[in-house]
Amino acid sequence: MLSIRRTLGKLFCGTLLVDLITRSNLLEVTHLFLQIITRPLNLPGVVMNMHYHRLKEANLIADYKRCPVCADETRREISKAPYYDLYLDIIAREFSLSCDETLRLLKVHECGNCRSIYADPWLSVTGMNRIYAYGRSQHILGWYQFYRWVREPKKSAFAMQRAGLWRYLSAIAGKTEVYAEVNCPFQGLLLHFKDLELDGSDKTSHVAQHVALIQSEHTNPFNPHGFLNRVYWKVSAMFNRKRQGRLYKERHALRNVNRLSMRTIRQAMSYRKFAPDPNELRPAASYETAPMPKRRYLLLEATPGYWGGGCVSMGCSCQSACVGALDTPVLSFTDAAREDLHFDVLSFFNCLDHIINPVEVLERTLDYANLIFVTVHQSGKAYNYYRQHQFAFDRHFLDSVAKEDWRYADVSDAVRLQGQNCYLISKSLDVKALAARHEQLLAPADLKMSGGY
Repeated sequence: MLSIRRTLGKLFCGTLLVDLITRSNLLEVTHLFLQIITRPLNLPGVVMNMHYHRLKEANLIADYKRCPVCADETRREISKAPYYDLYLDIIAREFSLSCDETLRLLKVHECGNCRSIYADPWLSVTGMNRIYAYGRSQHILGWYQFYRWVREPKKSAFAMQRAGLWRYLSAIAGKTEVYAEVNCPFQGLLLHFKDLELDGSDKTSHVAQHVALIQSEHTNPFNPHGFLNRVYWKVSAMFNRKRQGRLYKERHALRNVNRLSMRTIRQAMSYRKFAPDPNELRPAASYETAPMPKRRYLLLEATPGYWGGGCVSMGCSCQSACVGALDTPVLSFTDAAREDLHFDVLSFFNCLDHIINPVEVLERTLDYANLIFVTVHQSGKAYNYYRQHQFAFDRHFLDSVAKEDWRYADVSDAVRLQGQNCYLISKSLDVKALAARHEQLLAPADLKMSGGY
């Protein structure tokens, strides 16, 4: 009987009729009742308005009347071809709407100043937490890049792309002793630096070793390698069946933890969504790189619109994998300022369009970075607008937001990251002249380095 009522509810209003007798909030009951009446009358505007007020009251969406990139109020509403992906499905589920209704609710506008596109209304801070910290807390494309790196040989075509990009950035920056990336450790050059350190060693075994250490900490906190502990547990287990079973389970888990880690990694690499393009794994004709930096860091910019500590795979977080498998310390921007760190090169790989105040972050980081490299999603008519982002930068957005002392260059055509626009920004370097001078250091034009979400 309950299933019949749920089916009728979906047919009439897209929500459950049984909710009418369980909702204590009068406004929600009114919305549901009006939705039942207006849906057969084909009044989509009325229905969308009810959804808007319901989600506003639940604090899942907020209004953004100013452009989130340049803060300008002039804009025009535009239509973008619908793009259906996992994140849209998650947002729709949180809203209790269909994907099409969610797309109609999150209207797209083009800024009249910087030409960036953005959604208004869009997720509130609470809504962003529901998506990035709960609904889809794992950064799929980040882990995809990591698993592909584990699988690929050191001198693959994809590795050649990373080596060429590092040659390019090193030549432009001149001095490259300290390097940092922001938020995701798997989408940029930190993997390339670990490649240089391993120098042809088995990456799968290296990663599994660190995963085994992390898993063993959770599996057995009693330090089973200590002689006295082993004697105590064996003797006590002789008189306690529960303790005997626990001892067996812990000993069995520790004995197989490394093997399980290897199997987990190999299984993950065989997943369809993590399967790399065979062309990216083919041996490269040549492989030359610049010297790696003496120090490298992962910097965290706290923002509700990005994956955080819940980004987990193989039983460990991406930050744990960064520290353990990639030997890269993880710091916040506050930590970097307190330690008075200055970076020769600082990179934003596909994360600036997840930050609520991107221009403010760029201005702040330019104070202690000699050269900034930025990649963002392309937003032209031929490209999709992924709705887990509130905004997508126009290719020429820096012309509108750059400060007087900024020097910047659009190097998208030279770097050729698939589906990405790429920029160099500095206060002290003539990046346009340097970028043109060192363009030949990049990988050949027939190779494309894929981007991410």
